[in-house]
Amino acid sequence: HTIGNLTLIRGRLNSEMSNKSWDDKRTALDRHSTLFINKELLDESEQHPGWNEKAIQDRSRRMAKIIAQVWPGPESDAWNQ
Repeated sequence: HTIGNLTLIRGRLNSEMSNKSWDDKRTALDRHSTLFINKELLDESEQHPGWNEKAIQDRSRRMAKIIAQVWPGPESDAWNQ
């Protein structure tokens, strides 16, 4: 349960994919999702066959950096504007 193992999908696709294997999920994302985050996930999974724990941890770190840039913490000067 890490942020690197999460993505965004629409309602019907979510229930369709819920308990399926990664291969089935990857196929469904490729066919039905137009979100950049999912296309990036598919590209990453191609680079890391098996979509293993290390790949998920690496994605978690990259996503955390992006999130921190978009939503700065309370110590950021952005809160004082």
